Amino acid sequence: MDKVLLSNLDALPAGTGPAASNCGTAKVFAQMGTMQQVEVAADALHVALFPNPARTYLMVDVRSGFTGRINVSITDATGRRVRELLVDKASNLHRMRLDVSELASGTYQLQVIEEDRQVIEQFVKLR
Repeated sequence: MDKVLLSNLDALPAGTGPAASNCGTAKVFAQMGTMQQVEVAADALHVALFPNPARTYLMVDVRSGFTGRINVSITDATGRRVRELLVDKASNLHRMRLDVSELASGTYQLQVIEEDRQVIEQFVKLR
C-alpha cells in the first residue's frame, strides 16, 4: 500500500503525490461520506487481533489469498517463544481463537508466517 489518507473533508485533498514505485497495487473502490475503503492486492497478508488487551482469549483473523499451512507463534517481551502452532488455512479468511488465560500479564507479539510473507502484531495480556 502506497498511502493511507485520513481526512474529515468531503473531497480528497490535492497534492497527495504520485504512487510509490515499490508498492503493490491498491485502488480506492468506494467513498462513503468522509470514509474511504481501499482494496488491497490479493496477495497481501493481513492479521487482526481482538480483543486487545486480552484476558482469557485472543481472536486472530488471517486474511490473504493464500491457502495452505501457516505458522503462528507468540513471543513474550524478552523474545522467548511461548506458543507455536501450525494451522491449515483453507480459505481467504481464517479465524482462530487462542487461549491466552495462562500467559503472564504483559506485552506479546503474535507472528504469522505464510510462504515468504510474515506479519507481526503486538497484543497486551491482562490478568
